[in-house]
Amino acid sequence: MSEPNFFKIIAVFWTALIFYLSLDNSPNVPNISFENKDKIVHFLFYFFFVMFWFKGLQLQNFNFCLLLFFIAVSTGIIIEFLQKYFTANRSFDGYDILANTFGAVTGLLIVLKKIK
Repeated sequence: MSEPNFFKIIAVFWTALIFYLSLDNSPNVPNISFENKDKIVHFLFYFFFVMFWFKGLQLQNFNFCLLLFFIAVSTGIIIEFLQKYFTANRSFDGYDILANTFGAVTGLLIVLKKIK
């Protein structure tokens, strides 16, 4: 399997994992407690979202990288609204959107450095 195909599979899996863990009413994840863990997880979800899709799609164009960034941020915003209106135990959190966006921005900056 070639590297881009591997990263496409990882990117699809990662995206599905984000949706599943974000919308599951009672996720079976370990309860590890430390300050701001939720925001760190959000940051990492969207950082790797950008990185995996970048590698899987082999983006080399600034405009496509920017589009990937907007898709990542939009996905995070949509999930927050889905949590608010379609889950029983989840709620909308603007700070989650901020953490998602910071993760996506960090991924974008790394991606842009790689294509220069």
